[in-house]
Amino acid sequence: MKSNAFSEKDKEKLRTKMCEVCEESWRKNGYMRTSITYLTSQTGISTGAFYLLYETKEDVFVDTLIRIRTRLEEQIQNILNKNPNKFGLIEAMKWIYREYDKSQFLYDFSNPDFHSFYQKLSEEKLQELKESSIEYTNLIISQLNLKAKGDVDVAYTALNTLLYTVSMPTEVQSDKFAAFDTLIKIAVDSLFEEIND
Repeated sequence: MKSNAFSEKDKEKLRTKMCEVCEESWRKNGYMRTSITYLTSQTGISTGAFYLLYETKEDVFVDTLIRIRTRLEEQIQNILNKNPNKFGLIEAMKWIYREYDKSQFLYDFSNPDFHSFYQKLSEEKLQELKESSIEYTNLIISQLNLKAKGDVDVAYTALNTLLYTVSMPTEVQSDKFAAFDTLIKIAVDSLFEEIND
C-alpha cells in the first residue's frame, strides 16, 4: 500500500498499532531508546509514512499516553460503578497503584528518561495533560457521593503523593502493596466523607 493512499480508517489503524508498539518499547527501552525507525519497522510503514500520521516522535508518545490513560479511566470507572462510595475510591486507588507498578516508566518523575520526554513537550501540551488529569480526578470524586473534609486540592495532592510511592527504590520497600493498601484506606477515611442524599 502506498503511504499517500492511506484512508482515514487506515491511518487510525496504523496509529493504534504504532501506539501499541510505542507502549511496549517505552516500557522495555524507555523514551530515549525508542526511535522513529524502530516504531515504523514494527508497524510496517516507511519513515515518510510516519510523518503522514504524526509530526514528531513526541506526538506518538503523547498519543500513547492518552490511550493508556483512557484505558485506565475505563477500568477505574468500572470499579467505581460497582461501589460509588469510599470503598470504591479505595479499591480504585489500589488498582491504580498496581497498574502504576507495572508501568513505572509513565509515572517516575525522577527518571531522566521521563524528564527527557516531558522537556520536549510544549507548555501548552503539558498544561493540557495536567488539566485533563485534574478534570478526571474531579469527575471521579463527584460521582462517588464524596466530599473533601478540608481543602479539596490538599486531598487530591495527598492521594497522588501516595500513588507516586510506587517509584520508591526496591530496597526501601518490603511489602509495598500491603503498605499502600493500609495507607490509602487511612487517607481516604481521613480526607473524605460520604454525602448522604
